[in-house]
Amino acid sequence: ALLSGAGPTLATAGNYNNLLGVPLTLLALRLDHAFAVIEMGASAVGDIDRLAALVKPRIGVITNASPAHLAEFGSLEGIIRGKGELLDHLPADGTAILNSDSPGFGDWCCRARCPVVTFGQKGADLVWAFEHDRQEALLAGASWPSPLPGAHNGANLAAAVLAGRALGVADTDLRKGLGDFAGSAHRGVLLELEGRTILDDAYNANPVSMKAAVKALVELGGEGRAVAVLGHMAEMGPDAEDIHREVGASLAASGIATLVAVGVAAEPLRTGFDAAGGSGHYCATREEAATLLARISAPGDRLLIKGSRSAAMEELLPLLEDSFQSP
Repeated sequence: ALLSGAGPTLATAGNYNNLLGVPLTLLALRLDHAFAVIEMGASAVGDIDRLAALVKPRIGVITNASPAHLAEFGSLEGIIRGKGELLDHLPADGTAILNSDSPGFGDWCCRARCPVVTFGQKGADLVWAFEHDRQEALLAGASWPSPLPGAHNGANLAAAVLAGRALGVADTDLRKGLGDFAGSAHRGVLLELEGRTILDDAYNANPVSMKAAVKALVELGGEGRAVAVLGHMAEMGPDAEDIHREVGASLAASGIATLVAVGVAAEPLRTGFDAAGGSGHYCATREEAATLLARISAPGDRLLIKGSRSAAMEELLPLLEDSFQSP
């Protein structure tokens, strides 16, 4: 969106970020494209190396390292190593844009063979903060409107602005492009259903993004209650149950009124939440969750819908619409 203020920009659609999706994206390049933003996903060490060899990037952005896809990566260290493969493919006159607040930052700085520019909440080249009341990011003290809720989107906006600047785009053009931003379905979208505010972040989930989305829900403010409706987090490896329980426990002090875990694999979220002093609910199916939420929520409340792709939590939305309208 930022780059489109300066010229035609190709960007990855949906989740076309793997060994099939990246080539399809690259084949959509036209001579009149001024820029291309190519997302590269990974579920194991070596994936980014193969994709970056196809993309040949000049600017490389690593947003963060968090415990996702542990089933294949094996550990956070494996994730850091795998994401760092991007840096091996940047040219000497390219730019690496790195999150100074992320695990692995030091390793990535050492691995980079080109200039590094950093973003973070302190001690970075671009220090960012987030103003929840106005939903604005402060980038080096300058206000930028954030089209998506949550402090984590302040970090994302900072990274994107640095990428635009590295490509020589003026801030005036970046702001112009930002004004035309259109969000992707089920990725931090705010909806209204029968007087309730829905934060639809159902597209995917891992422990860090789950906590960030719950924090964003709470910080939306309002007089109603905040309710987290959560499916499971996939590819967590042999410790999946413990990871879900730990995330649930951490959410007990987040400020949400209650947690609703949906599906068998998500149930440990609720047991962890309850063990840490919360009072949660478990629903085996999305249909059960819709019925429960019609009973325990009211107009003015805020609901987060989130889970991994395989949880298909977006399918809860039409069920909620029906259940909220039922007498």
